[in-house]
Amino acid sequence: MLVDAGYAKPEDIAALAQAVPPCTVYCPVPVLKTMHGKIIPPPADEAAEAKAWRERMKTPEAQEIYKERASTAECVNALAHNRGLQQFVVRGLQKVQAVVLLLALAQNLVRGAFLLEGGWEGSAGRAACASMGAEYEAGAGPVPAAAKLELGPGSGQAPVAEKAGARTGGCAGDTS
Repeated sequence: MLVDAGYAKPEDIAALAQAVPPCTVYCPVPVLKTMHGKIIPPPADEAAEAKAWRERMKTPEAQEIYKERASTAECVNALAHNRGLQQFVVRGLQKVQAVVLLLALAQNLVRGAFLLEGGWEGSAGRAACASMGAEYEAGAGPVPAAAKLELGPGSGQAPVAEKAGARTGGCAGDTS
């Protein structure tokens, strides 16, 4: 489970690890400090699962897994915002749940249609590239026009493709 760093509590991580089935949490370990900037160590009586989480998050593998959050959860949140969900215009838990479920249904339908048409390899992918002002390179997805820019010799700058990464294109599957 990928969790936002602001919501990680050792007690919750321990509870998730003890759940059936157990859940492995990937979340940055918060660094607690005193008012004067001194780092507060974790409590000695901390649960074994929370200690395992702290150790797991020190590994490069766990940090790479957490980086996936940006391309999954954050992308969906951005798409929801772009589709008009800045704040709820309804009151009550049932109505808010209905709005969220409709938004999830819309996201799944758009994503499913994109994948049925072949993803980046199909016509929807090429259309998405065109709407982003990008050129499509078979097997590689969109290649933004800016990445194709070549600077003149002796300019002292590397081409944009080397500086910013040759392939971008927003959220995978976003055709809106």
